[in-house]
Amino acid sequence: QVVWGDGTYESIHWCDLLETTTAETLATYGHDFYAGSPAITRNRYGEGLCYYAGTTPGPQLADRLVAQLLSDAGVSPLMATPHGVEAVRRVKDGRTYLFLLNHNGQEESVAVPGGFTPWDGAAWDGTIAPYATQVFVKE
Repeated sequence: QVVWGDGTYESIHWCDLLETTTAETLATYGHDFYAGSPAITRNRYGEGLCYYAGTTPGPQLADRLVAQLLSDAGVSPLMATPHGVEAVRRVKDGRTYLFLLNHNGQEESVAVPGGFTPWDGAAWDGTIAPYATQVFVKE
């Protein structure tokens, strides 16, 4: 178990015992004799950042860590999507294309940004079928 801010997350397989000198502790272990010890650290070196995860993160902890990495790198998502729905943007010949890929086995609801219309001219009801792809265009 790993504690990061207000959240508690699953860790898998092992828990390295870490000692920090220059690194900042992002998350700590939440159980057994190492409770309160660093689990995930971040260290600044020159103009870069280095992260160390002392455990194999479960899915939610991996999501939290990737979100932190993206935030620290100044990378923001194209748009909000449900877990398992990928959004990709491409620009060609003055048009912007938005590709939605549903990697889930169930239908998902997606709020498409304004100005985009279905590429094939079909009506969009705000849902994407399981394992489907939907393409939008913005002139």
